[in-house]
Amino acid sequence: MAPENSTVEYRYPGLDPGLEAVEEPSDDELRILDDEHQPGGTENHMLIAWRNHIDRKAAAGAKPMAFQRWKSNYITVIKNRRVGPAFEDYLWNELWKLAGSESAGWIKGSKIDSGILPDGPVFDITNVAHKVPPRLWTIVEAKSGDSLASHARSQFKEHVKMAGQTGSSLVMMFGRRPSPATQRWIKRTLDQLRNEGVTMPTAVCVKYWPTKAVPEGPGGPGGPGGAASLPLPLGDAPDSPEDQAVRDEIEVALDQSATPAQPPAPPAPAQQPKPAPIQVQAGQTPPPQQRPAPEQRPAPAPAVPAVPAPQAPAAPSPPIVIPVPVPVPAPIPAAPIPVPIPAPAPAAPAPAAPAPQQAPLAPAAPAIDYGGIDFSTLELRYVTDTVAGKPAMQYAFRASTTSDDVPSYGGKRNAQMAMDAFYVWMALSPDKFWVNLNPTEPDRIIDQEFGKTQAGQVLLEADLEMKEVSGRLQRDDTPLGKRFEDALRGTDKCFLGRRQWIEPTPATVREDGDQLYIIDAPLTVKVGLENSDISPNQSCDGQDPAITAQNGKLYQDMIMPAVVEAINKDPEFADLRRVYASRIAAEWYRKRNADKPTQYADVIDSGNVAAWTVPWNSREVFDRYVYSYTHAKPTFSWKTQEGDRTWTRGRSWGGVDFSKIELKDVGEQEFKTKYASIATAAGPSIVGPVEQQSGDEIWLADINTSVPLNQIWPQQPTSWTPYDIPNPATSRPFFYVLVTLPVAAWLVTGGVLWWRRRKAETGG
Repeated sequence: MAPENSTVEYRYPGLDPGLEAVEEPSDDELRILDDEHQPGGTENHMLIAWRNHIDRKAAAGAKPMAFQRWKSNYITVIKNRRVGPAFEDYLWNELWKLAGSESAGWIKGSKIDSGILPDGPVFDITNVAHKVPPRLWTIVEAKSGDSLASHARSQFKEHVKMAGQTGSSLVMMFGRRPSPATQRWIKRTLDQLRNEGVTMPTAVCVKYWPTKAVPEGPGGPGGPGGAASLPLPLGDAPDSPEDQAVRDEIEVALDQSATPAQPPAPPAPAQQPKPAPIQVQAGQTPPPQQRPAPEQRPAPAPAVPAVPAPQAPAAPSPPIVIPVPVPVPAPIPAAPIPVPIPAPAPAAPAPAAPAPQQAPLAPAAPAIDYGGIDFSTLELRYVTDTVAGKPAMQYAFRASTTSDDVPSYGGKRNAQMAMDAFYVWMALSPDKFWVNLNPTEPDRIIDQEFGKTQAGQVLLEADLEMKEVSGRLQRDDTPLGKRFEDALRGTDKCFLGRRQWIEPTPATVREDGDQLYIIDAPLTVKVGLENSDISPNQSCDGQDPAITAQNGKLYQDMIMPAVVEAINKDPEFADLRRVYASRIAAEWYRKRNADKPTQYADVIDSGNVAAWTVPWNSREVFDRYVYSYTHAKPTFSWKTQEGDRTWTRGRSWGGVDFSKIELKDVGEQEFKTKYASIATAAGPSIVGPVEQQSGDEIWLADINTSVPLNQIWPQQPTSWTPYDIPNPATSRPFFYVLVTLPVAAWLVTGGVLWWRRRKAETGG
């Protein structure tokens, strides 16, 4: 079985590598496309879907999405349609080894016999069949991710009802630990259905087996560097409602292009009597969280009440024989408990099967629903140098929590930004990590190579925003601005704009062996006090220099603290904080590499940022700054004996300087005393999202490795030998032996979601 706090990989059919390279076609190229019988996932199908998107937008009088962004959504949909079936195959063939068990009643991707469930849907895995004793009937739904979107949630409700209708148990098997929001939703939904009088399943069990989907083909889950190979736990999350709408369009196009044929249902022998349904005992449901008021700090998620232990049946049921040992999938813990990463155990990598030219596509993949997570706050806050002694990096993002019912977007964008910045900070030398906005220096805005990256863009935009924030804070229609105006001295209330720049203050970290926890990463703003720091073309002629100096001191004491607070808290500077956290992680790697080469030795100081460039123009940002500098708006006005006066804010220049940073380690004792909840969340989130004990932050982790995962965390598959029907078969259920499944074997441990109804067995 998989070790705790680890993950195992399974393969899905790789995508056509040519899709990534497809450029936006011309109108003439689109016009000649033949849309007959084009299989999904091919270049022609993608371009036809793009043409339909253009036509649909034109009919609505709207502009189409940019082609590259649309193409990224198309590729994501294709991948998701291949990952889901691959996860089911992994459970069936590798983890549970059910292939060849059809004679004992197990089926995959089929409907239940219509004599038992008329007009039922296709189920992932089930043994609901006439040849199987009804008390053993089980429906397994496989979910490769860690959440349930709207479609999957509707499907879950229907499957609960159908499992109850057939007297079966329902098992939800996730490929990652279900997110806390998903766990809470499942519990609320089961209680809601129970209160509505729905006949409930014999038992409902939610489990997970931590896995990572890897495309078939050469290489592992992603080696050092290279944006294309970068694994992201959030790589499939839509960045906006518009992205989700486009994915829905593509799903429809794929459904229209091909409808996969379903295997026929097994023939119906003489039907055995079905056990009478018995009402399930309901537990107390935690109240749903309230949506927070706009611009308020989200309230921490409430603790989930403990799930009651299953009730003993009124009469003993026939025994189920289970050999020892019985490895079972990892349970969902009620509160994460830190477990050390397992020691390395070498294992030969499994040979990768060649990617098929055209893989069959599953039905529409439900959209990922990451409710409960505020992705705007996502930052890289945990990295490792190795994993189980192997050349791999485990990393984790931290984000604030929010209400479960608030949809969150931007996870993919922000996670990708954080990881790209991490590589950029390693690839370039620190002396390049600056930006500068000075109206007299148009040729010294940003280093040439750094200016090709998103990290460079973030710093320059943040520098401009800092100057705008300073001006807004001085306005006399704000409380702070009014107090500032009243405090200024002199007839002209003049003070000199000066050089201002953002720089780091010491970052609070904990280095624990080959792990780095980034606890706090504050930024500050410095003001130059030399004459050379005075902004170009500014003076306070006619005002007493002493008053000018006093007014400047008032600006530093009243306005600058608010600017610093904005940089560390306001959403406008979230990207700056995000890339700075990655700067800390990269600096740690750089220092470790100086002592002993790391897996990123070839990246560090290579000067090569080709994999992490984005299209942008630093001169365009500079031009906006110059316009703002030369067309500054009045910030406050006042009356004097000579008449009304107006003050235009002190115009500043400067930049952002991340060339030098300092890491301050809190030490082992303080870390255990004050920050233990970080250790119990960051590393363990490799198997799925983990909320910190406070409930106001959540962690999401992944691994980047150049070796197969089974060399890091060797897997011992759980053999699920289906029960054998004796020959001649007897009608006594005692003779049906179940070797490892199951719901009956998955006892309540560590917070597993488990609901079982009391059921009296007769006979046997």
